Amino acid sequence: MHRIYMPTICPDADGRLLIEGPEAHHAAAVKRIRRGEQVCVFDGSGRSCTGLVEQTTGSLIVRIETDRTEPLPDVHLIVRSAVPKGDRAEAMVDSLSQVGAAAFSPLRTARSVVTPRQAKIDRWRRIAIESAKQSGRSYLMDILPGVDVGDALADTEGEQAVLDATGESYAATGALRITLYVGPEGGWSDEERVAFQQAGVAVVSLGVHTLRIETAAVVGAALILSAERHV
Repeated sequence: MHRIYMPTICPDADGRLLIEGPEAHHAAAVKRIRRGEQVCVFDGSGRSCTGLVEQTTGSLIVRIETDRTEPLPDVHLIVRSAVPKGDRAEAMVDSLSQVGAAAFSPLRTARSVVTPRQAKIDRWRRIAIESAKQSGRSYLMDILPGVDVGDALADTEGEQAVLDATGESYAATGALRITLYVGPEGGWSDEERVAFQQAGVAVVSLGVHTLRIETAAVVGAALILSAERHV
């Protein structure tokens, strides 16, 4: 079923929903949605409506048949990661959304080589929307502002884990809110390792191989979510 993102879902008194702009154009011209087909409209905040398409010319009109709001996921995982070069960051954002991370924030570290500009962050938000449409998630992955390690440690609530080769396998904690830190290709500085240690952050290893930033972030997120959902 084709999924349409609409931040504010407001059907009229007859249960019809008017959809205009790029989403309407994409559905009609690219996906070739036709009258009588069923679509799902979601707002990225848990609400999903399914209905039948009644019009595709100029705009979409959907008659809503079902309307439900899903509860928040049990585990709220924030991934704070150094940013890889080139389009690898886009692939990372897409994959983190697919595996179920609640939020992503670019992390400024002592050895970071990429500091994303606002245009790139805006691009990530669009990728998060497309990923939610593709993967079927009802809540969009938030794209949070960039932050350095010290400020992140000071503001973070719940359990925390940092990826580092010196760590052990991840052990589930039963926490509902978890922050995962992923370092740059040059690794953590000695000062950052001390800061993590002083903050009581669990040090987690993903195995014997050295992973790229985007691979480590996605594998780490998937591992934590899988472990915590089976506690």
